[in-house]
Amino acid sequence: DTETETPVLDDIADDGILYTNVRSTASWTLPEMASIFTGELPSEVGTHIRSRYLKTGPEQTLAGRLKTAGYSTL
Repeated sequence: DTETETPVLDDIADDGILYTNVRSTASWTLPEMASIFTGELPSEVGTHIRSRYLKTGPEQTLAGRLKTAGYSTL
């Protein structure tokens, strides 16, 4: 038998959703995560190959917005 047994992964897959038509704002992690946490395109927040920091204030991130709304973001 050449099949690998992965019962936990199989259960997760059975309960999951298969997306067949998806898009990303970038091809690598840093700019994509910046987009997720700010709602902006990577070019708008300065995440590119020569950038080490976001060009946005903390109040513009998901955590900043949640904190402003009264949530604890620690």
